[in-house]
Amino acid sequence: MAEHEAGSIIIGIVDDDDNLREAMEGWLRSVGYAVHTYASAEDYLWSGANRKHACLILDIQMSGMDGLELQAELNSEGGAPPVIFFTSRDQQQLLERAMAAGAIGFLTKPLVQDQLLELLRNATGKNFEYLAT
Repeated sequence: MAEHEAGSIIIGIVDDDDNLREAMEGWLRSVGYAVHTYASAEDYLWSGANRKHACLILDIQMSGMDGLELQAELNSEGGAPPVIFFTSRDQQQLLERAMAAGAIGFLTKPLVQDQLLELLRNATGKNFEYLAT
């Protein structure tokens, strides 16, 4: 079961792009989620945070361990949170691999906030009011 911070659902973001990670964190906080961010898959694993997140948002292409490898590692440990992938490359093969491994969503950059929010609603059961800007 995912932990909560002051009643908020915690979302984990793993992306090696500092600007995108920080922008996504700010936006998710603005719609009511608590957010933990990690600059790499290895940082996430070293944090021991696996069971703290209601959902995990992973970039597929990262230096070092990529998002698909992280998902495989979490699946092998059991109890992995729901995973939403995003990538700059829209490739059917990546989508198929991610979904076959249990991902609940696959988005391409630039991210469409409404699509991400809908996936998070499905993963967490939490409905936040949101007006697109």
